[in-house]
Amino acid sequence: MEDNLPKFENREELLINGEVGADLSKAMSWAKFLSIVMFVGTGMVFLCAIVCFALDPSSWLDSAMLPGMGKILGGLYLVISVVYFFLAYFMYMFANKLRKAVTCGDVTALGCGVRNMKYYFQFYGILTIVALAAVVLMIIIAAAGAAFLSI
Repeated sequence: MEDNLPKFENREELLINGEVGADLSKAMSWAKFLSIVMFVGTGMVFLCAIVCFALDPSSWLDSAMLPGMGKILGGLYLVISVVYFFLAYFMYMFANKLRKAVTCGDVTALGCGVRNMKYYFQFYGILTIVALAAVVLMIIIAAAGAAFLSI
């Protein structure tokens, strides 16, 4: 697919007209807003992880959770917060580099910003593949469990 893309011998000849610049500015603004919201969400999930590590939810009142489940839940929240942090970081860097590219006309910053957005989509794509594989695995395990119980 990438073979069909035009080859630029001189990268400096790429020009951004007013309409494309306006669209990039809007995309940059939304990317920055969404990345900040993602950073806040990351902080909240991280706080949940700390609470689960510090105060084991299985000890709360008449909880049906197994003892020590707070450590597992805290670890899960910690992994989610790290993953979410990197997604937010790549989007934030995209917005910052794009702002520099649009305001200063810096082609290098544009390339760096697009590279960060590429990383964002690659990371998100890998997470999607892992999630889909986990769902398929859970369906197979559930079907095997149902078949085993019906014997």
